[in-house]
Amino acid sequence: MRRISVLMLAGIAASLFSLSAVAQGPGPGPKPPVPRDCSKAKDPTRCVARHKAFEACKDSKAGPERRECLKANRPAPPGPKKS
Repeated sequence: MRRISVLMLAGIAASLFSLSAVAQGPGPGPKPPVPRDCSKAKDPTRCVARHKAFEACKDSKAGPERRECLKANRPAPPGPKKS
């Protein structure tokens, strides 16, 4: 009988502990990325162009609409590497 009550007490304690973690919720979510300093980038002009594309598409666009906006405003791909 004592063994059953110890197991039952341990089960109740574990469930109460796990419920407190669930009740807290997921939190505020991920923080937005910090803008990069384009002067230190490998290709500063491309970096500035990417930031302009993100700025152009940040207003009320999400999902496929945002993807299409970014695709339309993205800078040209970098050229081939020189050896």
